[in-house]
Amino acid sequence: CIVQQLPDAATLLQRDTAGDRYELYLIELAAVASPEGLAAAAELRR
Repeated sequence: CIVQQLPDAATLLQRDTAGDRYELYLIELAAVASPEGLAAAAELRR
């Protein structure tokens, strides 16, 4: 199991475009979900 924190949603989308395979788990530690994390999840569902 490899756990990796990426700096931003754009990096995640670049890796997806490159064809990397992964399981995506978005963990939001703040009281409100981060817009970047939610945007990345929505983009990957398309």
